[in-house]
Amino acid sequence: MTQLIAYPKLIFIQDNQPTDFKKGMLWYDTLSSALYASDGTNYNLISNVDLSTIEKMISENSLNILQNTAQAGLSANTTANFLADVYTSAGGYLSSVDTANTTALFDTNSYSNSINEIQTYTQTTILTEVEGSFSTNFTMAKQNSYLSSFDCLEALTGGGNWTINIKNGTLTFASKTIDTINGWNTINFLASDYSALFQIGDILTLEVIANTGDPRFATQLSAIPAGIVQAGNYYLPNYYTGYNINFKTSYISDLIVKTLPQTISITPTVAMITANETIAGTGSVTYDLSTDGGLNFQTGLIEGDEITLTNVGSSLILKQNLNGVGAGNTATAKDWGVSIW
Repeated sequence: MTQLIAYPKLIFIQDNQPTDFKKGMLWYDTLSSALYASDGTNYNLISNVDLSTIEKMISENSLNILQNTAQAGLSANTTANFLADVYTSAGGYLSSVDTANTTALFDTNSYSNSINEIQTYTQTTILTEVEGSFSTNFTMAKQNSYLSSFDCLEALTGGGNWTINIKNGTLTFASKTIDTINGWNTINFLASDYSALFQIGDILTLEVIANTGDPRFATQLSAIPAGIVQAGNYYLPNYYTGYNINFKTSYISDLIVKTLPQTISITPTVAMITANETIAGTGSVTYDLSTDGGLNFQTGLIEGDEITLTNVGSSLILKQNLNGVGAGNTATAKDWGVSIW
């Protein structure tokens, strides 16, 4: 549902400088949490401002816009009670979010089913003598993760063709074949290279196979192991291996935002959900609504539809389902609202 904008507009709330430089206009930069005022030509930083007051104004304004949007979606002459919150924090401005049972990921002012985190694991242990092929295991620490790159320094005596396999047990989930050169080599992987993402506790095997030549590896270490000679900033072992492993955690899966019980002061028969949603690819947002404190849920509900309520009690719980699996299939929400009458 398209959100209404309250006019006259006096303040811009966004992460980039407005193009409207009308004198007296305000701009709250959501990236830096700073407030600027226009002198007619430029936006200048306002110093010594209590930002908590500004943030409260922004939150209250967002709630008002959400309520106006909800009211505009109701049939003529319909009067409804409105329950809502905006995601100015993980718990929500009105502390409505059940963070213990929310699986979606909070970032700045919204919840999403997608976020990327880079984790770098550096292997500094000198392995047993190998010439060419080797493998090593890692246990995954987060859900929906994949190895994003393998960095290595090839010894000057090396050279040849390599295959890099990513395996879980006996199953190969991704594979790349490369020709190495002297110096640092980075072999990049994407989520799309994998037949599946790895989960917490999965044991991942990085397998490096020397197909041709006699490639050997070295790495930059913080201490010089016995028997290793230094060449510039690097240590070049004879038939030994060192490397960096970089993992990317890619949360792109069906996740939810769940509210805490919200008191119902009337006995409603109809409800309508209103929210500021953004989807991409095959992502979607659906809702599960309970009006009896979580004992029963009406599921698969859509924002903007009138809902005939069942099992009405004294408290409301909303589950906001942010659906989408795989790269580019994302769903994001900045708030939730339920009109009941």
